[in-house]
Amino acid sequence: MNIRLIVSVIFSLFVQAFSVSFAQVTLILDDFFGIPQAKQVQLRWVIRSGQTCNGTLIERSTDTVHWMSIGDIPGVCGSSSTPVPYNFIDEFPVQNAVNFYRLELGGQGYSNVVGVPYYDFVEDGYVLIPNPAHEKATLYFSTSLTEAFTVSLFDLSGKRVIQKTGSGTNYALNLESLPSGTYLFVISRKGKQTVSGKLIKTSKP
Repeated sequence: MNIRLIVSVIFSLFVQAFSVSFAQVTLILDDFFGIPQAKQVQLRWVIRSGQTCNGTLIERSTDTVHWMSIGDIPGVCGSSSTPVPYNFIDEFPVQNAVNFYRLELGGQGYSNVVGVPYYDFVEDGYVLIPNPAHEKATLYFSTSLTEAFTVSLFDLSGKRVIQKTGSGTNYALNLESLPSGTYLFVISRKGKQTVSGKLIKTSKP
């Protein structure tokens, strides 16, 4: 048999096997996501009703190529009658990087990959990337996915030029309409200390 044909057949079988495995995991897994918190990342997922697997392995990567095991949940996972939620804490996420996570569900294959930006905002209460910024900048801060916040941006005269509300652990500021210069931002959250800092808007990237 022609060597190219052999390679083509092997590759085709591999792709088919991977597709079936990924489809199986997609069918049993629900709501897989991560939440950055102070000095840790919390992972949450749900195994759908009627689905089970033989143990769960949690893996982390910073490039989606090289993976390392960071924990496992032994035994049978899931239930034949009800959805089962799971929770895992990564106590040592890579700082100031996007941490990628995936689950190896025993006997079912790998889950989809979720990326969780993790920034060390413990000292100042926030991380602003990039700063200086030209068109956009993203504020990362400690809160829950559902907690409401207000972000206000002021110029040096004290005039408020942006005020936006939202929920979650970050907010993207659109700076395109603002002149270059120095601005002060304030993050307000119910029941938590107000966080403030400085943003520099440049005329060129």
